[in-house]
Parts: sequence; structure tokens; C-alpha cells
Amino acid sequence: MAGSAETRRVGDNAVLVIGGRGVVGARVVAALEALGRWEVWVGSRNPSGAREVCVDLTDPSTFSMLDRFLAVVNCADVTLALPDAAADHCLRCGAVFVQPTGDLDTLLRLRLHARAMAPAGWPGLLVLGAGLHPGLSGVLAATCPGEGPIDLAVHLTPNSVSGRGMRNLWAQAVTAPHYEWSGDERELVEVEVRELDFIDRPRSVMSFPLADGELLHRTQGTDVSTWLSVGRLTWLLSTARRLSNGRRIYLRRAFASLVRGLLWLMQPFAVVRNRVGIRAQRGDAVRSVLVDDALAGAAACVAAITDATLVNRPSSGVVGPEQYLTISQLKPVLEQLTPGASWRWAARG
Repeated sequence: MAGSAETRRVGDNAVLVIGGRGVVGARVVAALEALGRWEVWVGSRNPSGAREVCVDLTDPSTFSMLDRFLAVVNCADVTLALPDAAADHCLRCGAVFVQPTGDLDTLLRLRLHARAMAPAGWPGLLVLGAGLHPGLSGVLAATCPGEGPIDLAVHLTPNSVSGRGMRNLWAQAVTAPHYEWSGDERELVEVEVRELDFIDRPRSVMSFPLADGELLHRTQGTDVSTWLSVGRLTWLLSTARRLSNGRRIYLRRAFASLVRGLLWLMQPFAVVRNRVGIRAQRGDAVRSVLVDDALAGAAACVAAITDATLVNRPSSGVVGPEQYLTISQLKPVLEQLTPGASWRWAARG
């Protein structure tokens, strides 16, 4: 193919990873390349290497580059650069835009916009949640048989939250108010601590505003309660949430800065015991997964969900992976991509 990357379509199987030099983004690029089906490129404000192009989420004049790709995976920090305009562009031009994670406000804003534009008949597809959570967590929860509300719990070792973008997201979430649906009403949830059995052992969990719950409620039509465990820090963070609940904005920001600093201090240890567990329960049915390498697991989830979406693409609009994927589809791909990550799966009821 002749011509520069700026003036030609790079390939019918080309996938662009925005933020592909970051902590998670670089691993997503490697995982997609390992699948052997996709020509993987990196989008950056300052491209400097082969298969890198200029894309700036804050500069719509660079979005014409997105037209050249079958899919765009956004691994950039959504707290610093909103993905809304880029997602809108992909919906218009017919590409798949994958937003692996993000704060709840951003994910809901993207979803509401895509649904509002559905009557316009835009050909693109927006996938919300493609990481460990949201993403795999939603697929796991959707496999729980029966009816009724879902309890969804996530366990993190604190050092698994590495990378500036992830630190910003978690610091923001720690002081955010927690709302859950109860029937047709959205109610404020008080901070509560309880104990749940994960695959490896029982853990203390606190009620926590995970984006997974709101997204699942909207795709599955059921009430979802979300819980978080961060090991020995669970008690500390639950106390911080109680103290910041209902306080003035500057106090919440102070707590958020404190958490961000704590996570930054733990960054050098991000490769040590960075375990993530997910547990979904509906009635007596429980579905669980545990992975011993959070970064590799998260990147594998993004690659596996993106791959499955492109191979068997749903119709245009906005979707969550729980609407069209199953654990049996994702499990072999995840284990193939991360042979040393030690995935463990469990089902009861």
C-alpha cells in the first residue's frame, strides 16, 4: 500500500489503541497482536514510532484518522481527556469504539448520547466496559441463573491500581456518592461493610459505587448492589467514605488527593500480588473468577472482548459485552493470552 499513514486507510483489519503507550494500553497492544488477526496501531498526541498515528482526544481536527480503522480502543485517561467526541465520530463513520473502563458519569454520558442518536441511523458501534470490571464482571454476573437482584463484588490488592489514569479513577470513586436502583427508584446507599466468600478466602467488602452496577442495571433490567474489597485497606477506605459522605466538595477532594497519593506510593510494588477477584451472586447461584496478575488480566479482557466483538459484531448502537458474550467464549482466549496469570473459575448453584 502506497502513501503515508496520514493519507490512506491502514488496513481492513486495523485496530487503533489510543493511549497504547500507557501501563495498560501497551499490554492491550501486545495482547491484540498476540491474537494474530489484527493490524494494531497506537494513537498518541506525539507519535514517534512505526504504526503510530496522531490522535488527540481534545482536538477533533485529528479525528479524521479514526476513519481509517475498523475499531478504536480508548485506553487513555478519561479524567484528563474525555472520549465523548471521539466516540461520537466513530459512531458516525461506522467504526467500533471500545471504552474499556471509566468513571460512572463518563460511561453513562456516552451511553445516553449513543441511545439518543440511534434514530439517526449512525452505523458505528459503542462498547462500554471491556476490562476486568466493568467488562468481564458483567459477563460473569449475566451468567448467574434465575431472577432477582444481583450482588456484584470486586476484590483488588491496592497495588493492582497502577498507572496515572487508574489512580485518578479510583481516587475519584472513593469519595463519590453511591446510588443504586431499587425498582424504579434510584436511592443513596449508606456505607456498609460485610464479609463475602471469594475463591481464595472470605474477605471484608464495603458498599462501593462501581460503574458495573449501573451498566448492568441498564442492560439486564435488574437491581445490582456493588461491593469492593481492598484487603486491609477496606476498613480505612470505608471510614474515609463515611467521613466524606455529604461533606463539602473541598473535603471530598482532599480525601481523593490522599487516596491518589497512597496509590502512587504503592506503584513500585504493582507487580507484586496484584490480584483481582470478581464474585457475582443471584439468589443461591454464585459465579466467581480470580486472576493473579491484574494488569495482564485487564489487558487480556480488553483484547478478548474487542476481538470477539469484531469477529461477531453486534448491530450498531451501544452495547455492553454481557449482552452478546459468554464466559465460555472469553475463558479460553483469556487463558491463551495470559498463560502465567493463573486464572481460577468457580460456579455454585
